[in-house]
Amino acid sequence: DVTSDRSVQRLAKKYRGQPIDVLVNNARILGDVPAQKLGSYDFEVFDEIMGVNVKGPLRVTQAFIDNVAASDQKKVVNISSAVGSIKLTFPGQVFYRSSKAALNMATRTLSREVKLPGPDPRRKEIIFGLVNPGIVDTGFAKNVPVPMIQAEESARYVIERIDGLTKETTGAFLDYKGGELPW
Repeated sequence: DVTSDRSVQRLAKKYRGQPIDVLVNNARILGDVPAQKLGSYDFEVFDEIMGVNVKGPLRVTQAFIDNVAASDQKKVVNISSAVGSIKLTFPGQVFYRSSKAALNMATRTLSREVKLPGPDPRRKEIIFGLVNPGIVDTGFAKNVPVPMIQAEESARYVIERIDGLTKETTGAFLDYKGGELPW
């Protein structure tokens, strides 16, 4: 449960000392869409979305950062969304979109922060990435009237983006088809 410090710490304790080459944070919720419309905002829904979509990846990353630092690939990848791009904004789902923009900023900040002097010099080598998996036919976006890709296709593209992450691209916001998305 990425919303529970206790749950994440229990898992981190179980894997203490074990290297993790690629840590992928993919927990996300859309939340109640009508609760995200101006005039009907339900801020408890907003808190729930932020708890899963932003705090969750930060909590997991913090708990496993030394496992990643001890690995060969040293990659932390947060699954984002094109709707987290401020430049590509369009109406709707303001809480969900805000959570993805916040996740993007947090990831970019972490990619810079680990370069500072700290308790483990191996952290400086960690590569961070953000990947938009596309609109995947998983039921998550079932009412969105746009073409969707299959989960297997998305996974293949996401793996390609992860494999292509380097020290030079750390903090990048990548689209599943390749290339960077605008901030």
